[in-house]
Amino acid sequence: MINIAICDGDENNSKKLREKLTGFFNESLKKADLFDNPQKLLKKCKSEYEDYDIIFLEYNYNSLRDYNGLRFCEELKKLDRIHTKLVFITDETDFRAVQDVLLYNNCIAYISKESIDSGLDKYKHEILKSLYESNRLYYNFKKGGKEHRIKFLDILYIENDQNYVNIYFDSRYYNNSASNSKSFIRVRKNIDSVWKEAEHQNNMAQINQGTIVNIIHTRQTDEDKIIVCMGKRDLLTISGSYYINFLDRFKRYHREQCEKKKFGR
Repeated sequence: MINIAICDGDENNSKKLREKLTGFFNESLKKADLFDNPQKLLKKCKSEYEDYDIIFLEYNYNSLRDYNGLRFCEELKKLDRIHTKLVFITDETDFRAVQDVLLYNNCIAYISKESIDSGLDKYKHEILKSLYESNRLYYNFKKGGKEHRIKFLDILYIENDQNYVNIYFDSRYYNNSASNSKSFIRVRKNIDSVWKEAEHQNNMAQINQGTIVNIIHTRQTDEDKIIVCMGKRDLLTISGSYYINFLDRFKRYHREQCEKKKFGR
């Protein structure tokens, strides 16, 4: 499922673009929020934990307003929204006039207002590719007849519960709670089907027949086959047949993190 934001000072332009994007993304579109200025959009980004997958942002190169597209990009960077992609909608027809915003590493396209349809067609591959990569960061599921998603990074662990799985996560992110408390969502799935979606995440590991953990939120205790999952410090057992694979993924993840820090990535 895809979340997008459209920011344009002209409400009619925003509504027309939303209509086009609804057709472009078809049933994959979960929501398309409209904003009439970047400040309101930035405020929403700060208050909402869930990222927008793509922001369609009006960029007026000749604008003398204090808050233009470039400043919005810099503020968005500070929020660490590294997976949110930007498509600039502009009156400019000369590529050189907007090349400064195209240097922003999350920008995937620049489209002229005069040729929205052809612009979407031109960048369709880049847009869909970036959405595919973004969507892989989430575990998507249905509950109560609605589509939901939660970042794999924020999952503490997933535990089998008969014909369901319980997905435990830090409630500070999704319930706007100030306390360090743990919540869970019960979903009608089995642990094997969940693992098929989770195993491509380098931070996830299966530790026994019924439990998947997020390596980021785990610590090993003195006993080799027991780990502590952060949150309420639950003790979870690693079965012998899963231990070698868990240890390999655990070491590989932390080695990758050390390399990123070393090279400043």
